[in-house]
Amino acid sequence: MTGYIDDSQTAPKTLTLPSNAITNGAGKNSALNTRVPPNFKCYNGGTGAVIGDATITFSTSTNHNIYNLEGSIDTFGSILFTLQF
Repeated sequence: MTGYIDDSQTAPKTLTLPSNAITNGAGKNSALNTRVPPNFKCYNGGTGAVIGDATITFSTSTNHNIYNLEGSIDTFGSILFTLQF
């Protein structure tokens, strides 16, 4: 999955996936043992540089389909991010 945010002024960003995305590869995400956490990478849209401290966090007890994109993603410009499930 690739996402583009044209003006990133706040962090974290919240990404909510369908809670039953088995057919699209994101996992069932209905409990911790069925979660498929993604690999996350974020790029500065102005320079193309990797935002090295960009991280993804999630709850281990509830809302298994919600991810928080954190780190220095508040570039006051565009960002491009990828999630690999």
